[in-house]
Amino acid sequence: MRAVEAKARVDEFTDVQKTLKDLGARRGGEWEEKDVYFKVKRGKYKLKTDEDGKSALLFYFKDAVKGAKLCVCEKLPLKERGKMSQFLQANFGQGVEIKRKRSRYMLDSIRIFLDDVLDIGKFVKIEAPVDPTTPVHDAKKHVDDLVKKFRFTDRELTSYTYDELHRIATLKK
Repeated sequence: MRAVEAKARVDEFTDVQKTLKDLGARRGGEWEEKDVYFKVKRGKYKLKTDEDGKSALLFYFKDAVKGAKLCVCEKLPLKERGKMSQFLQANFGQGVEIKRKRSRYMLDSIRIFLDDVLDIGKFVKIEAPVDPTTPVHDAKKHVDDLVKKFRFTDRELTSYTYDELHRIATLKK
């Protein structure tokens, strides 16, 4: 999967939810999930588990820039999460564990996630898929337009992944 995405830290979701309502976005559900990041030299490996126990292994990489950026991700659904977790820990070492409550909204094909991440804060993540009908340039324009509509400042936009934000928060303690 390829998508253009942007992420911003917010104090509250109220203004974003109002804008989503004004834009006619559809609510796509709310759930809790846990991500365990593993230490790798390039990109990110993470084991994602939702509240129903469904798991997937994700490998992805993206540029470390604020604002809209291309993200390339491969997802492997898992039947035996425990065995994969043991394998990854033995080969790469246990990384950071991130827990979050996530709400999804849809605006056409664009996904907007409101993430309340334990010990880190609240974030809005915008993802516009890249496919044969939506090239990277168009997906980037969609994300940039939403960043403007949400009135995210450069200070609110972040280039960091949740495991990196967790490490930064831990260093500040």
